[in-house]
Amino acid sequence: MNKIKILMLTTLTGLSLLLSGCSDSDGFSGSPSLEKDDNEESPIVTPPAPIPDPYKSAGWYAKTEVKAIASDGTVYEHKTAGVFGALVQSSDAKDRHDIPGYAPALFQVIFLPEFSTDTSIGYFSEYKNFDENATNAKKVWTFQIKNQNTVDLSGDKIAITLNGVYNVKYRDDRGKVEFLESKTTSTDKLGKLTLIDVDFQVHYSVSQLANANLTMTDSAGNPVHTRTFRWVLGSVETTDYTALPAPKRSAGRTGSSDFTIATETKKIGKFGLPPK
Repeated sequence: MNKIKILMLTTLTGLSLLLSGCSDSDGFSGSPSLEKDDNEESPIVTPPAPIPDPYKSAGWYAKTEVKAIASDGTVYEHKTAGVFGALVQSSDAKDRHDIPGYAPALFQVIFLPEFSTDTSIGYFSEYKNFDENATNAKKVWTFQIKNQNTVDLSGDKIAITLNGVYNVKYRDDRGKVEFLESKTTSTDKLGKLTLIDVDFQVHYSVSQLANANLTMTDSAGNPVHTRTFRWVLGSVETTDYTALPAPKRSAGRTGSSDFTIATETKKIGKFGLPPK
């Protein structure tokens, strides 16, 4: 009986020593230390290098949109041309971004650049040179609203609106020039644009165009098929009101040679936007 007690005591003592030998002082058997070594340095995280923007400022463009309301209430609109602006890749002289017109039409907008003597077909778009460093450089675009055939709109009401101005960027690092157009209107350039009504010798800001009382008449109230205007970017001067020379004026009245009764009109496609 004593031998049994001694054996049990020996066993319990051994088990107790075994358990105490496998335990840390904190009571968690075999657990690693969670305390931070004061000499350990935190890893340095290097942010990725920024990727440079491949696009550079190319300039801007806008589109002149017009409508006429005939005496019977029919509305005629022209929104497929009337594009003007300034690009780094353009010049004030003729360049590939200046798109010539097609032919006389029922109702259309054509530009009359200084480099051209054509007043019948004109240009659907006119781009001038853009210099990002010349922020105050003045630019002028002369255009006419023409009613040349089919429906006589002389004397009728017209309205001019401006679609834009939109900034343009470009990149030329992939073997060709690629343009990226902003979808947001540049309010800065809108505030610098003025519309000159050359025939009536008055001017309008872009915001005033909605209430401008415009008609296909001259200053004497005579019905005409051609009206002349100018877009001016920058300060307006007296010379901006100067009428076109007689060969360019084409301010024909009802029944004059600048209007032809026609049975068909040619459709005008979309022209003048920066090339893709």
